Amino acid sequence: GYKFSVRSCVKEVRADDLAEYMAEGIGSGGGHASMSGGFIPNDSSLFQNDGNTARLELRERFFHVYKKFKDASGKE
Repeated sequence: GYKFSVRSCVKEVRADDLAEYMAEGIGSGGGHASMSGGFIPNDSSLFQNDGNTARLELRERFFHVYKKFKDASGKE
């Protein structure tokens, strides 16, 4: 499976919310406002094909949240 860590240094993006979103429906995630993490087990549906599918899905979820933050904040 995959273990991942999340850190946030801005109050607009809580690390625990991001970890929970990243693992939603495929694993578990949570923690604190500035530091959190998650786990996606090997028996997750993402691993039915190969590890690349899981990696690409996590990347897509992360950038979805990043884009929402960037658009809302106007920050680069």
